Amino acid sequence: MNLADAPGAIARPRVALPLIVALGLLFYFTGLGHPMYTFGEPREGVTVIDVVNGHGFILPRDPVVEMPFKPPMMRWLASLCAELAGGPKGLTELTMRLPSATLGIGGMLVCYAYGAALFEPIVGLM
Repeated sequence: MNLADAPGAIARPRVALPLIVALGLLFYFTGLGHPMYTFGEPREGVTVIDVVNGHGFILPRDPVVEMPFKPPMMRWLASLCAELAGGPKGLTELTMRLPSATLGIGGMLVCYAYGAALFEPIVGLM
């Protein structure tokens, strides 16, 4: 293989897709389970706790804290991760953030596919 062909070879889907997933795992999954310190994350966590415990599906029945700001899909996906991890006891910082991190990698793959389809695979990778 010629050195001039190296960028094109890296950008082919067979190499680029695992590379994108590996970078996404590095970027999004590093420190995924650290404690929630900011104002927004714990508020959304409380709404997911309510959904997991059966106290509302779209919004909590008795909002103890402020109303949630994120779309319901985020709560539903976090609730699904918590249920798969063991129900209410499976609801941790990791299961709260797992849907966002996973969908972030999905977004990276969609951007690659769009750039590769519109221009060339190397453009999609960049």
